[in-house]
Amino acid sequence: MNKKGINKQGGFTLIELAVAMVIIGILLGAILKGQDMIANARGKTVLSDLKGMEALVWTFYDRKGTFPGDCDGDGTMGVDEAVATATGSPAAVLDSTDTDPTANLDCTAGADSIDSPLADMREEKLLPWGIVNSSVSLHAANGQIRPTFITHGTSGEERNAIILYDIPQWMGEMIDANIDGEISGTTGRIRYFDTDPEGAAWPARVQTDLTVAVAYLFDKEF
Repeated sequence: MNKKGINKQGGFTLIELAVAMVIIGILLGAILKGQDMIANARGKTVLSDLKGMEALVWTFYDRKGTFPGDCDGDGTMGVDEAVATATGSPAAVLDSTDTDPTANLDCTAGADSIDSPLADMREEKLLPWGIVNSSVSLHAANGQIRPTFITHGTSGEERNAIILYDIPQWMGEMIDANIDGEISGTTGRIRYFDTDPEGAAWPARVQTDLTVAVAYLFDKEF
């Protein structure tokens, strides 16, 4: 019998399969690690956006002697900001038509408006003129960042704040840890802003990360 004509059916040995599984595991680990690094970098960029907006607010104060949006001279920026929606989005909409900040958006009427802080900073060339407030206020996670003020529900105290809207909960907690040195949501300069104007404890983590808003009390705490 001629055995040369018999086709040999090859297959993977256990060693080859093990090597393939190790390679797949290394690739998956690298992909997941890369995703974590990208997410962390985005979180640091949003934190940088927050501190950058604070720097612009203080620059305006140094130039003008008042905070941007303080049309009525009471020391607070814009209008009292309501808490965010359940998904961390702002309750009120910024202007989306005027590319010129002097067009009905500046501090001339003696009353604050939701658009006046950004419009004032644009008028001082601290922010661009050629785009609308709703675009100039976007942070790196594609939500809005707004200078405004919030009111303590019990005492009625008013504090200037910069609000970050529509960020993942992990990012809000990361910012809380970076600025306050702890993750609280109710104390310090960073407050969880989705349920109570003066802050609330961070909710329990779930499989799908919540989208939240945080308030940064940059000049004074409650």
